[in-house]
Amino acid sequence: MNAIVKQNPTSRVNFSPQKYRRLVSATLPQKIYSEADYERVAEASLELARKEAANQATAEEIALLELLYVLLEEYERRAAPLAPAPPHEILQHYLQTRGMKQKDLLGIYDSEGAISDVVNGRRAISKEKAKRLAQMFGVAVELFL
Repeated sequence: MNAIVKQNPTSRVNFSPQKYRRLVSATLPQKIYSEADYERVAEASLELARKEAANQATAEEIALLELLYVLLEEYERRAAPLAPAPPHEILQHYLQTRGMKQKDLLGIYDSEGAISDVVNGRRAISKEKAKRLAQMFGVAVELFL
């Protein structure tokens, strides 16, 4: 699986280990063992994902979001492995399990109509958009192609 590797947020000049430590201590990320744990982590990641989609997330928040995505994806693989499915169904799955709405994709797509077409399988996901979706959800780009 070839996941997209983004720039390490901790290598940015404005990254503050103290701020990151406070975020981590407030969120307490750890391996997910139950649906309750999953919901807690998904809720925290949703808030951060919305900030990132609006280009308002700090480097520390992006680093925490990426960690939360790793935890969520690992749990999802253990709890309910995805069967091969069309890309729009994979997208629907990630939106649903992360508690996101179609409008949360406005940072990737220009209009709600385009989002609706993609989510409902009426429009294919381009390679560029697949890369951005993979980054957003912290998964391999191949899932959306």
